[in-house]
Amino acid sequence: PVYYILVEFYPKGLRAGGVDPLALLTLLQHEMGYQCFDLRCTGSKRGARTLDEFVRSYPAVTANEFGSWTDLLCTRFDLL
Repeated sequence: PVYYILVEFYPKGLRAGGVDPLALLTLLQHEMGYQCFDLRCTGSKRGARTLDEFVRSYPAVTANEFGSWTDLLCTRFDLL
């Protein structure tokens, strides 16, 4: 079994590859049973949010050309 998944969550890159960022999170959480944690979580980004709120917190357009991204650690607690 896969206990942990470490994934870079990069909405701009996901969209460029034809993947909806919200659909990826929905797949991980609701269909595969993983709970994901934002490893870059600081300041006002802390706390529980809906998946849609989380995606909006990493906009594709920022001060740099690459957009925003973070790393997610997703785990299946029922397998531990």
